[in-house]
Parts: sequence; C-alpha cells; structure tokens
Amino acid sequence: EPADDHPNHRALGQDCRHSFTKSPCPDLRCAVSARVELVELGQLREYAKHEGNLEALEALVGSAVPFWRVLSLCGKHTLCLRRGLYSVDRTWRAGACGVGSSVLPVIDASSQGHPSILIELPYLAVAVRVDASHRAIFSAAEASEIAAEVLPEVGAPSIAQAFALLGQATPAFLKSVVQKLIRHFGAQEPLADDVARGLTRRTLLACAVLLLFRHAGSFIPELQTFVRGVVTLLKRIAVIVVEEAYPEPADAETIGLTPCKLLLVAAALRDNKTLYPSREFAKRTTALCLSCLESQRQLDWLGMHAADVGTQASPSSSDWRLAHAALCNLGAMQGDKDMFKRVAEGGRLRFIDGKASAAMPFSLLWAMDFHCVRGVLHGLRGGSFAERKTHMFQRYTGVNPRSVPRREYDREYIARLRPLQMFCWQRMSQAE
Repeated sequence: EPADDHPNHRALGQDCRHSFTKSPCPDLRCAVSARVELVELGQLREYAKHEGNLEALEALVGSAVPFWRVLSLCGKHTLCLRRGLYSVDRTWRAGACGVGSSVLPVIDASSQGHPSILIELPYLAVAVRVDASHRAIFSAAEASEIAAEVLPEVGAPSIAQAFALLGQATPAFLKSVVQKLIRHFGAQEPLADDVARGLTRRTLLACAVLLLFRHAGSFIPELQTFVRGVVTLLKRIAVIVVEEAYPEPADAETIGLTPCKLLLVAAALRDNKTLYPSREFAKRTTALCLSCLESQRQLDWLGMHAADVGTQASPSSSDWRLAHAALCNLGAMQGDKDMFKRVAEGGRLRFIDGKASAAMPFSLLWAMDFHCVRGVLHGLRGGSFAERKTHMFQRYTGVNPRSVPRREYDREYIARLRPLQMFCWQRMSQAE
C-alpha cells in the first residue's frame, strides 16, 4: 500500500485539467512535480518505435524526467503505474522559527514570538512560514477558549450552545455559514429564527470557523478530491475578503493575514496532512473573519462604481498574482479565479460602501444551498435540476446584499424552499 494519500483519480503529477500528452501544461501556474526514472523500456520501446521516437526515448534511460516527456514520446498510449508501486513526495522543508532557510522567496504568515515552520511550495516558486506543528490539532476545549478570547462579550453558555448547534454540520455547510453571515451583516441581531435560537452572528461565525479548523475534511465532488476542513476554510476566507467585505485598515495591519498568505498556508496544509495550524493562527483567522463581519468596506474588484470610500495602493501586484496562482492550484470555481485575476491586474485597491441591506430577515438556513445538500432541490417541481440550481443561486442563496446593484430575492420561492431546507438541517444536525 502507498504511504501517501495521492488520489487515484488524478494523473501522476498532474495538478490541473490540461492535457500533458504532447507537451507540458501551457499554464505555467500548473506544476508538474512528478518525475519518473526509466530503468528499462519494456513495452514502451514498441510504442516509441511506432511513433518514430525510439532513439529519443532510449536517451532518457537512467534519467529522472517529468512524466509528460515519456508520454509525449509514446503517442496515444498512457503511462500507467500501479498505485502500490510508487509514493508521492511533495518536497517541503521545515525548520524552527528563525532557523529554517529557503532558496525561494519567503512569505511570512506567522506570528512573532510563536513557533513556526518554513514550507517550500516549489510549484508556486515560493516558501511560506506558518504557525503550525506536527502535533494534533487543538482540542475542543481549546477551541472554546479561543472563542472566549475573541468574543469577550459572549458568555461561556452561548459559546457552548453554538458549538453544539453546529457540531454535526458538514464542512460545506460551515463554510457557507461563514460566508453568508458576513454577507448578510446588517440584518437583525441576534438571529431570531428556529435554527439559531437567539445566538448572535459573531458567536455563530467564530464557532463555525473554529469547527472547520478541527474538521478532518470531506470529499468535494467539484474538485474530485478530499479536502481538509482548514483548507476549505482558508480558501473561502480569501474569497470572502475580495468579494464580500475587506477588513478595516487597522485590523488588516494588526492581524496580518492577506488573501495571498491565507492561500499559501492552505496549499502548505493541503500538501502535508500531518501539519496542523497552531492555536494562535486559528485565533488570528477568527479575528479576521469577525473584522470582515463588521467591516463596511468592500473591494470594488469589478471597477463598476462611481462613488467610493477610499483607495489604497495594492499591497503588491506580485502578491495578488501569487494569490491567483495559489487559488488556481488549490482548485476553485471559475468565477472566483477570474475575480482574483482581475484584482491582480489592477494597480490600486478601490473600496466602496459594503454595508449590507436588511431587505429580508436573515436565517441560518440561508447557508443550506445545493453545494451543502444537493437533495435540497429534489423536493421542488418544475424545470431541470440545473435550472433549479440556477434559480436558487440567482434569486436566493447567491443574492449579495452588500453588492450594488443587487438582485432581488424571490420571496415566494424562498417560502416554498424553507421547509425543505429545515428538513435537510434536521437530518444533518441529527447525524452521528
């Protein structure tokens, strides 16, 4: 059995959907990290001879070369290696804070005075310093302590209630909760629906973030791979900062976690499953989300608005390009990748008033969309499943009350869907 968990469904060394048959991936952000050493040609000799490439293939014997070079010489044939005969080495370097070094440029996402590890990400041509260790993730009791530290105004019973409420939720639902809470800031507080039971959105947000830090992860159909909870979270927060709410300048400087740093840490944690973020990093990340929740600044990444609430120089266009490359490598929806690309191409960050409109009372069920539970749409009649998904997104769960102009909610549709959402919530919350 292989010692690593490299997925069977993806070609060896391939981190994107491009074809490697004739040449390396044309997108330079997609790395080909896997190399093979040809000991003897075997059946490959006949394949290469048929293509007129035998001499070129024989020249590779004894050398470690990118696997696509072998494929390109063998015509239509595919290089298949039995999964039990190889292991995957993603090549990373670790060292204590202030000790490790790298030949690559280093992005520091660590906190001063706390142990950290330096991890190289050669496929992004960068290294990142992370508050992390190889011991287990912080305990549930420590998560409650972190919540109490970032929520000094909230009592321990409310924090325990929020953890119990969301404790059985899936990573997909938790990340949706994080985004929807920040997106809908400005509605009633505390939440008065049958699900939230009077908890404040700050409490729910902090607990959802910390639960994702501790979640082992889940299989994501869109990416066809298993993703850790913390990786899912960091990717989503990076998108939230760009799309929903940008932290206030003082908070951004104090917390020190930019979208670029969040995505690089996500890549580092994805590559090394035995690496766990520290308690301090979890606290900083939670504080960033709470800052976004209360921020009234929104990044005008589309450049469509005449009025703004200030501009500032972009931290670095190279940082945004790196963030875009990291997001593409991690895998994301095309709209999110296009958004980061557009920001990377701009010279200044321009902000608009991003305070949410309280057009409709917000419920925690807003987060129960088809990404969380696909069956939520099966109880509705009319139209294909794809059409139902489009309508749900455009007239309900995808409506962003922070954006201007904003789409209108379909109130009749929401009223019909709520019982189905409640049913899905009850089944999820009762799961063992």
